[in-house]
Amino acid sequence: VSFFFYKMNNKLSGERVCAQYVANERIEESELRDWCSRFLAPHQIPMEFKQVGKIEKLQNGKISRNQLAELHI
Repeated sequence: VSFFFYKMNNKLSGERVCAQYVANERIEESELRDWCSRFLAPHQIPMEFKQVGKIEKLQNGKISRNQLAELHI
């Protein structure tokens, strides 16, 4: 499983943490939250999780957090 965390703007709550992940099979959101709660501070635990086939990278090999936030919608 590969995770990538990013911030997404929300009209009501301001910024919130979201996560995209790549996995071969579906993972229950409760399992993802449990894992995050063991390794992340409470304010870093994502509000939303999205499973994707792959996480797109820029030409230089980096991941654009802004692009992920736009694609998350």
